[in-house]
Amino acid sequence: MALAFLEKKGYKALEQNRRLGHWEADLVMKHGKTLVIVEVKTSTRRPALFDPARFSRAQYARLLGIGSYVIKQREDVDELRIDLILIHLPLNGTEQIAHYEDISMYI
Repeated sequence: MALAFLEKKGYKALEQNRRLGHWEADLVMKHGKTLVIVEVKTSTRRPALFDPARFSRAQYARLLGIGSYVIKQREDVDELRIDLILIHLPLNGTEQIAHYEDISMYI
């Protein structure tokens, strides 16, 4: 769901569930010349609104570490960004997707 959402916005999928040691990034995408590491969170109980309590500095640091490793392997990107996708799947309604680009300002 998040992958299709981002592809419709012009992002190119590079990897899913990228692991680096014990760390994992849900999606590794490319948007222009930017490598985008995406964390995806899904909930059936809460609307897809950003809640800083759902994303810690430690999680951000891990994703940044994965991104820093991946960007060194690629010559087609020159920037790194960490994004967050929140998906709300209500039991009796239509899903909502919220995309927060560059979550560094929230952390």
